[in-house]
Parts: sequence; structure tokens; C-alpha cells
Amino acid sequence: MDAQVLVKDKKYSGKYVAMVSFYDSEVVASGKDPSAVMASARKKGYESPVVMYVPEKSAVFVY
Repeated sequence: MDAQVLVKDKKYSGKYVAMVSFYDSEVVASGKDPSAVMASARKKGYESPVVMYVPEKSAVFVY
């Protein structure tokens, strides 16, 4: 299975990001607190942004 990378910019490493949608990965807000990120995106006019955590490059995740 090929990896799908939604956020490539290293400046978001270790932060939460709000994207327009799963189909439009434009980052519209970011920060350390997911609630604040959601509020910031909504304040910018995005009613249902997708908020996700961008892990640090050296992090290992097992699913």
C-alpha cells in the first residue's frame, strides 16, 4: 500500500492542522491546541474543517 501524505510542509511537524477537507489539503490553521485550531479555521469561514495531528518526522506509529 502506498503512503498518502496530506501535509508535506515541515513547519507543521508536531502540530495540529485544519484543512479545508479530505479532498482539499490546503492548511487553513495550525497550532498546538486542536480546539484553538478548529476555532481559528471556523473564524476564517470554514464551517467543517478537517483537524489532524502532523507527527514529527522521527516519530514511529504502529497501527
